[in-house]
Amino acid sequence: MMRVAVIIPNFNGKDLLRRCLKSLSSQTFADFETTLVDNASTDDSVLFVKASYPRTRIIQLPENVGFAAAVNAGIRATESEYVAFLNNDTEVDPLWLNSLVEALDAEPRAGSAASKIMWDNARDTIYAAGDFFCREGFGGNMLSGAKDGATARRRWVFSASACASLIRRAVLDEIGLLEERFFMFYEDIDLGFRAQLAGWPCIVVPEAVVYHTGTATAGIFSQMRRYYLARNELFVLARNLLGPILRRSLRSILRHQLKVSIQALDEGWPAALLRARIAAVAALPWLLRSRRDIMAKRRASTDDIARLLCPHADIYPPASIPDAEEIPRAWASAAGARVLIIRSAGPLLQKAIDYARSSLNAQEIDALTMLGREDTVPSEDGICTITYPRRDRFQGFSMPSRFATRLRARRYDATMILCGGDAEVGFLNVDLVALRARAKRLIYFMPDGSTREFDRQLFSKKLARFALNACLAGAALAVSVVFMLVIAAATALEDKGLRSSGVGR
Repeated sequence: MMRVAVIIPNFNGKDLLRRCLKSLSSQTFADFETTLVDNASTDDSVLFVKASYPRTRIIQLPENVGFAAAVNAGIRATESEYVAFLNNDTEVDPLWLNSLVEALDAEPRAGSAASKIMWDNARDTIYAAGDFFCREGFGGNMLSGAKDGATARRRWVFSASACASLIRRAVLDEIGLLEERFFMFYEDIDLGFRAQLAGWPCIVVPEAVVYHTGTATAGIFSQMRRYYLARNELFVLARNLLGPILRRSLRSILRHQLKVSIQALDEGWPAALLRARIAAVAALPWLLRSRRDIMAKRRASTDDIARLLCPHADIYPPASIPDAEEIPRAWASAAGARVLIIRSAGPLLQKAIDYARSSLNAQEIDALTMLGREDTVPSEDGICTITYPRRDRFQGFSMPSRFATRLRARRYDATMILCGGDAEVGFLNVDLVALRARAKRLIYFMPDGSTREFDRQLFSKKLARFALNACLAGAALAVSVVFMLVIAAATALEDKGLRSSGVGR
């Protein structure tokens, strides 16, 4: 029997598997087997693996059952001491598996080991070095956007990303497998939370390096991804967060729900958010039943768990508002237009820069981008990178007036908004940033290179869309408040029952 079983779930990932399996074949650690669990792909993924990697075990599922169920199928089909989770859109360093196994061998109290996952298209930038779950009631990737070197030593973290991690089978035997009702997203944080409650901590191993494309199957801006993220964060909270911590953090949790509603309104997906919240309420009976099962296996104290849940501000500290001299003044030699480009990231930015230079005669281009994404802006003469003054996504809604004043002082000839799709979607964020910059022209730049000028008709459509979305976002917020009040009441009854039975931790 092999010491490690590497489980790779796959759905139409033939092109991704070429690189992933090739890198696995170069591992210095040889005592492992690879199991591909295919979610009814239609792109010849299975035929490719059979022909190119005949030693890989293949489990073909009759339908797409989701990430969690696919991984579970692979776990049940193997008997190894350790189980490694690996996404198909990854490339692993030759020392990856050896480093993870060595870490768990050296730390018998650790239940799992997290990799240092780097962005594939920015290999000096961290995608995740373990996962967090914060007091505001949601989780995510630790050190996301930080430069390599931010985590130079092994340390304890909340949980390991299922993108690339190693877990003891003994932990899975005790706490159970991934929860299949999550379908995708947050199932790894839920598993890590259950492990922490059962007394199995997680260690991050910086030597275990993985390069990750990131949401290659689901699509980073897809409605499906947003739906599952919004629903499953409530699933994790309801199943795992201890009552005393939940009730103390209730105000912060509700504040986060408000921010999510505003973000959905801003980005044009409040319908998906409302469906996610309704689905969470509909799942309350199951959530409370599963919560009882999880708490019955708890060994960690309330204080132990509270120490793991740091405030979100400690994970992603907000950026300071730039001083006036940090926003450059005009170049003396500039003879053309000055252009502000908003939402500056990815290949669309270069298209927008070329358009600004060719069609707008731009000599000075300011690229307004998110903190941590500065490296996505080309370092060329005449291009200046300006970061938003805050990490969160509500700059248009709450941009400090000092920053807006400095943008206006630049006296832009044109402001370009990079659109992911329809110019009528979204309102609060980039539109208010653009309007407060007071450029002479406001232009929406589409992925296909087409443009649309901001006019009264477009503004009226955006207002109508915004009004409808505001109603949906408000309804989603109301549903989430009801959900949280029910969970808070249930945990209060749960704690009362523990005290009356003489059990209190």
